[in-house]
Amino acid sequence: MGTFTHYLTVREEQSQFRVTVERATPLEAIREALDHALDLRYSPILPAYLSPGAVPAAPPVLEAITFYFARRPYQVLGRLRPELTQNERDCVFFTEGLASILVVNATAARSAKLRDEVGCDMEHWTLRDGVLNRDEIMIHRAAVNSAGLTLNLSATGDDTIDVYVEQIAASITTLWSFYNAYLPSECHTLSQLLELTRQLVSRHALLRTGDPTMETLRQRNAIVSALVELSASLSYSVTQGTTGGAPILGNRSPFPHHSLLGVAGAVRALTNFTRYLEAAFRTRSASALIQKQYATKKAQMPGRISTYDSGASYSFAMRPEEFEQGGEFSATNTVPLLTHFSLRHGFKEAKFSITAASESLTAECLPAWTLMTLSHEIMHSRVRDIFQSLFGTTWGVDDAADRWDVFFRNFADWYRKPETAVPVDQGLRNVILNFCCATERATILPERSKESDLDVTRDDLFRNFIKHRRLAGEYVVHFHDYYFAYARQPKLYVMSLWASWTTVAAPVARPMEYVVRTLVTIACGTGAPSRDAFKGAIEQLTDGIDALEAAGITSPLFVELRRIVKVDSEKAFALFKPAYYLIDQVRQNFASPSIAALIDRLETDPFAEGSTVAQEYAASIYVYGEQDKPVSPIRYSLAALVRQLSAEQPVHDLQWLTAWNSLVISSQEVGA
Repeated sequence: MGTFTHYLTVREEQSQFRVTVERATPLEAIREALDHALDLRYSPILPAYLSPGAVPAAPPVLEAITFYFARRPYQVLGRLRPELTQNERDCVFFTEGLASILVVNATAARSAKLRDEVGCDMEHWTLRDGVLNRDEIMIHRAAVNSAGLTLNLSATGDDTIDVYVEQIAASITTLWSFYNAYLPSECHTLSQLLELTRQLVSRHALLRTGDPTMETLRQRNAIVSALVELSASLSYSVTQGTTGGAPILGNRSPFPHHSLLGVAGAVRALTNFTRYLEAAFRTRSASALIQKQYATKKAQMPGRISTYDSGASYSFAMRPEEFEQGGEFSATNTVPLLTHFSLRHGFKEAKFSITAASESLTAECLPAWTLMTLSHEIMHSRVRDIFQSLFGTTWGVDDAADRWDVFFRNFADWYRKPETAVPVDQGLRNVILNFCCATERATILPERSKESDLDVTRDDLFRNFIKHRRLAGEYVVHFHDYYFAYARQPKLYVMSLWASWTTVAAPVARPMEYVVRTLVTIACGTGAPSRDAFKGAIEQLTDGIDALEAAGITSPLFVELRRIVKVDSEKAFALFKPAYYLIDQVRQNFASPSIAALIDRLETDPFAEGSTVAQEYAASIYVYGEQDKPVSPIRYSLAALVRQLSAEQPVHDLQWLTAWNSLVISSQEVGA
């Protein structure tokens, strides 16, 4: 991968293990293993202590290797540095695995002394001419204050449900033992998931007791689907989060290119990133506020998209926000999202999990695979709660016939007299439905479109919602990501989006949609008339694309983007207008300065002339900074992204920089 990355390889030869360090690429080791039908395991290891302008020294002939399972490796490396000689520093590496720090050729006695300084589990290998025998492996486990967990699940007699109950219980049991030793902050997550499982199983049993109907069948199937997804997510947590533990040779990772040490350290970075945002959003629950305040408070909502032109009340001015009004609405009993890597799904959100692209294990330092893409997926979880509060209250039942009869009557009455104040939750639901109808009209032939929303029937309204609710949700997600994670920095947001979207199939298949999504998001909060906001957003979009190309990031997608805003601008504007209307109402009712203040971000334009904000907030790769000063995963990742987009990388080694970013984020203590 580069001049800094090495690969620790282990080839099993009969009852022994040949251990070597390969430089730059593991391909030779792979070729040899194939030629001789040998079992090969390997993982990247990265030199920990660098000197500016110098290439790290090659590892010496291997005589011993010591693995330290440090939960906060960045801080540990800072503490260890003054205790080591220069020769010892040249033999210290970090990894993306659970064994986060590795020291070459330290004696057993020296390793034990360093272990006392580090205070974590340790595994020491003594090698004879590069060969390891199992009886030369020494493991020291630190004392663990383990607490038990009561399994409040039992067999139900329903074979389908019992399969998932057993799978979930087995996964939680494995993770509980592991988390007590290596990740105690996540034990609470397991307790919450166990309680969630109990509630789902109880709800399913209750639905079985009544007369079967189509509605109860949908609810039962939705619960089974939830249990399937939860079981799958926990299974990923087991295979990715627990492999690579001591004894290392007995805990092989399923990732072939991390088969020796695993990726549990990188998974911990994903978890910390996610928990950081979750902690901020827990302080004020959107769903609780909708149900308890927006359901009783009335307000006017604009209804005519054709004449809608925003205004000063929708701008990001310094004033109390609607979302901040009323009492305390902190979230309780929220279930944290599980995190893991996925080659199949890439960056994706589901009910109980967040996945990052597996490419981020190797190339997170490239804009296409930055961890900042996770923030968008995490926002999906919050927006899921918002839509559930507005459109449904039970598992998967957002299309019950009686509920849609009420929705239609409310929508029709409001559209006839939009000047009438309605409960805010009803108004927000009407706005989303209005957007869906307007988007449907903008995407069909003019001669087939209805003259007004008053001509929409109850079934039309339902079909339009089903067809366009995904897109409506994406606009709400974009607002949250732009406002909370990117601090409303339009150029940075454009560059981040489109650097990532060059590797995704959907923007290539539906470029118009993604252009409009970008334009609407960066126009949000301007308060400008629709046409002016559209033109201004196009200028910001093309400025961001120009900057990407100046940084060496090019794509045929950018050519199509420019064609759309020049040749098909009126088609784009027809889709822009209802989306601009929607995102304005979202901004007015969900912007929260108090939550934003809890998320340490880049508050000023990092691309402005003379700006040093990205350089000021970065962990130097040469000097381990203040050991106990917390680092915001959001601001750290944004600063790293800016350096990527500005072609200002401190070293030219993708794997080393990727693992370094993971090391820093995985070492933080964030809100549980």
